[in-house]
Amino acid sequence: MSITRKSAVVNIINDLNENTSPEILSKELSGIINDIWKNGLTEDDFCKLINIFIQNDDLDLVQRKLILECLVPQFVIKEKIVNDLILWYFSKYIEDPESCAHLMSWVAALTECKLMERCTLEKFYGQLATTFQSECLINALSRVLKMITNKNTVNNSTAFLIQKFYKCYHYHHSVDFKLLLWEVNKYHALDKEITLNSQPNERIKRSDFEKTIMKRARMLGIEIQTDDVKDENLIVGTLPKPEYAEDCAPPYKELTKIANASELGLYTRKLWIEFPENPVSLLNSRIGMIYLELFGPSEEFLVGLKALITSKPSLLVVKKLSELQNRLRHGLPIVTHYLARFLVTWDGLNEVQLVYDLVKWVHFDDFNDLSSRILVPLSRIYICSNTESKVGILNALSSLLINMVTVHMKRFQEQSKFNYIGRRPKWLDHPLDTFNKFCTMMKSLIMIGLVLDGLDSSSIILEAVKFYNIIITLQLKYKLICFITPLPPVMHATLTSLNHVVISEVCSLIVRYKNEVIPFIDSIGRAQDFSADIEFINETAYHLYNYLWHGYTSGSPESIGRSSEKVRKHPGVFPLVEFLSRKLKINPKKLKKSDLLLMLSTYADGLGEFINMMESSLNDG
Repeated sequence: MSITRKSAVVNIINDLNENTSPEILSKELSGIINDIWKNGLTEDDFCKLINIFIQNDDLDLVQRKLILECLVPQFVIKEKIVNDLILWYFSKYIEDPESCAHLMSWVAALTECKLMERCTLEKFYGQLATTFQSECLINALSRVLKMITNKNTVNNSTAFLIQKFYKCYHYHHSVDFKLLLWEVNKYHALDKEITLNSQPNERIKRSDFEKTIMKRARMLGIEIQTDDVKDENLIVGTLPKPEYAEDCAPPYKELTKIANASELGLYTRKLWIEFPENPVSLLNSRIGMIYLELFGPSEEFLVGLKALITSKPSLLVVKKLSELQNRLRHGLPIVTHYLARFLVTWDGLNEVQLVYDLVKWVHFDDFNDLSSRILVPLSRIYICSNTESKVGILNALSSLLINMVTVHMKRFQEQSKFNYIGRRPKWLDHPLDTFNKFCTMMKSLIMIGLVLDGLDSSSIILEAVKFYNIIITLQLKYKLICFITPLPPVMHATLTSLNHVVISEVCSLIVRYKNEVIPFIDSIGRAQDFSADIEFINETAYHLYNYLWHGYTSGSPESIGRSSEKVRKHPGVFPLVEFLSRKLKINPKKLKKSDLLLMLSTYADGLGEFINMMESSLNDG
């Protein structure tokens, strides 16, 4: 950095103080952050920004994060600075957990690079272990505690606290939390209820800030040991470059040198294109991807792809193939074959999003083929995973179901002249049968998720509701003659749920069944065939209405005019009603029924719509 730029950074920081407005602070720091990353901060400038971070209560999350990213020291941080930051953390971790999470991430980065002495943090170990109060703190705080876990910091009290929070956040077993628990187990035996058979695989994806801190530490002569874990099945590599037989003369042009789609159309129409001898190299360019999307992969391309992917493919190759499948809206058989082999040893931790993207376009011959190669391995991961992974797998399979209907079954129904890549799969001979089997399998996974994570798992229930809504949408749009009833635990989740969002979504789902699905089934003259399913929906709606609105699940309803006492006291609805009533300065117990319904219809529309529908139905009856 030039002397002029150094002086500019010093002058800007000297002009800042704890009374500087957040807007000016953001503008000034944003202009010099790149210079700070190149050269770091002196101790005086560093302490000045620390003081602003601690003293200015008007800063928002973005501004605090910006200050932390500017805190790149030219020195090893002294104990007093660490003490001041940790004490600020203890005063704010309940009020502002997100800012505290960023602070802990910053502390973890500097501690790992030995720019902050671990012994300084060790004296706060016990107090830090008590602060797992918010989900957003889990990962960053776990990283810090893992680094300072040793025989001096782990005792009966700290081990008990960490294990207690691990049980409380059973739906959020992140890798960082498991690694912390693994370190604790070295010095204090885990409870029998907690089992970690092997050390979790640490997934390290460093931010630009963390890389800057590592570079700064090395410039200070500090040796850093990193344990970046790479996936053995997806090694880093490159795609082949296009090779042509000879230089082509105008008007002919090499395909990969065409500038845009318009030019591609012109040269294709006039047959002036020179193709590469290695067609797989088309994946290496944007225009090559466009060509494959427009004209489909050739036989030569598929042969070359098979040779490339049979051995261990690079991560880049697999990502490009995922992009190609999204462009084609069709799965490539060789990619599905690779995915099936990869899932056998996949731990559910590495390249998660890439696997989900590949799952939604899997190519299968029939349901047994799909089940043995894709669904069974995914189910094993599903059972052993945390809630976040379960939701991800359910979402990926829901995307696969959407593609099965909106792409493949639609093409089959319209008898289009689409040429399948490979032979046409057998499941399209009986598409509705495969659809029903797939839905049955999804219901089984949802049930397993509810059993393992409990009926209070809002994430699983909401993902299940999303799945059933997808089925309804597909059924109505493509006239599918079926009736996929939701699992009773999902329908009855509102009885005990403490989350008004869950209550509203489940009620909204019931409304869709009564107002859309049942009339559709009746309109095609199949109501008699699905009478048991229709009766189940009607009874569930009736009992749920009685419970929410009256306080019991059976018997004759009270006068409609005396309704609504139960919903005012429901643990999942009352906090919302109480909060809104306070904002409106109204006693929630004295709310008129019409006002209560208006409030629910506005802020929990599914619940309000459900109650109004049932009230209208009972009045008509």
